[in-house]
Amino acid sequence: GSARMIHVSVDQGETWDMAQLPTVGHEQFYSILSANNDMVFMHVDEPGDSGIGTIYVSDDRGIVFSKSLDRHLYTTTGGDTDFTNITSLRGVYMTSVLAEDGSVQTCSLHLHASYSISMKLNVPMQPLTETNAVGIILAHGSVGGAVSVLSPDVYVSDDGGFSTDEGQCWHVHNFTDEPIYFTGLASEPGARSMNVSLWGYRDTVMNQYWVSITIDFRRLISRDCQESDYIQWLAHSSDISSPTDGCILGYKERFLRLRKDSVCWNGRDYSVTKEPTTCPCTLSDFHDFGFYHEDNSSVCVEQPDLIGHSLEFCLHGRKEQLQTSGYRKIAGDHCKGGMTPERKEIDLSKKCVSNLLRTEQLSKQFNSGPIIAVVIAVLLISSVAGVLFIKKYVCGGRFLVHRYSVLQQHAEANGIDGVDDLETLEAGKTHYHDDSDE
Repeated sequence: GSARMIHVSVDQGETWDMAQLPTVGHEQFYSILSANNDMVFMHVDEPGDSGIGTIYVSDDRGIVFSKSLDRHLYTTTGGDTDFTNITSLRGVYMTSVLAEDGSVQTCSLHLHASYSISMKLNVPMQPLTETNAVGIILAHGSVGGAVSVLSPDVYVSDDGGFSTDEGQCWHVHNFTDEPIYFTGLASEPGARSMNVSLWGYRDTVMNQYWVSITIDFRRLISRDCQESDYIQWLAHSSDISSPTDGCILGYKERFLRLRKDSVCWNGRDYSVTKEPTTCPCTLSDFHDFGFYHEDNSSVCVEQPDLIGHSLEFCLHGRKEQLQTSGYRKIAGDHCKGGMTPERKEIDLSKKCVSNLLRTEQLSKQFNSGPIIAVVIAVLLISSVAGVLFIKKYVCGGRFLVHRYSVLQQHAEANGIDGVDDLETLEAGKTHYHDDSDE
């Protein structure tokens, strides 16, 4: 009927597989939030005009998906979502959820993004991150039980922003004597320039006009950075005593970045130096498959409705049985060694067809040549009959009138007898002309 689904090709369109996602109706939609070589973030809209949906994360083929986040905010009117890929730190994403009424009991930090801007709140720009400013996030937000419509404050993560000592000290500078409405901040692509432009506008009694103020940090920071200005920093570190400290998706990354008290210039040729290290596998590197997590536990427990039932699937036309302890490695996870959950596939020696494409079983092969010949013959006869019908009943009337008009003009011009008789015969017919709308 009206159900829709997603198909994925990993061989440039040669073959297509159905993605393991919920089907949607004609009033719902899918939306790819982010995609790379390791995984796809897919939003699946909820039925009704609710403005929320569910985020699913795929495996590296983009076919098998796992639920990641419920009640994800994605408006149906303007198509606005706060989903943001934090480019300054691998594996970090931000977005907004719509909590159920009465469920919020505590205050938290709410960051503004696309949705707030679409609602005309006083938010100049979305969260700002750059790949060569490792771990730094600059964003507007407010603290409370929900997103505030009041003027937001500025928040920085990882002790930093655009101040020279990563947010430890802030100084006031008067850029202009006349107030402006701030609308955004911009640097050249890649954020390697020492020039930063502040954009805004002034509102006078008669009109409004844009204002741009350029700040040249090269005049403030004249010393080039030396090797002693950098320190090693482990991303996502929370417990330095743990061997898996800083591990995200199976590996950790150490960066060389500026000390907090170093006031120097990296230079235009600067590139981020990082050292990746593979981590041993733990339970956190696996999803549940046919199992679920109990509250406050990382151990997979078999779903009650699957107890006593075998997991069978179709692989390349052969039915196989999957024996698993309920763990499936997270898409894009690069861990090695450590915990390796038991998994075994048993060939059941049966032919099958993937039920993702069709549900009927394979039938015996038969000779399709006679059927194809009959179909071609029927199509040829139908085509010839159609051409004759169109020529006689659709095109014929217009051509006869056109030929009669030429004949009549020729006869009148040459004084040919019988013209009056032709007019009498055609008196009861309707004539169509080139300028007719009928």
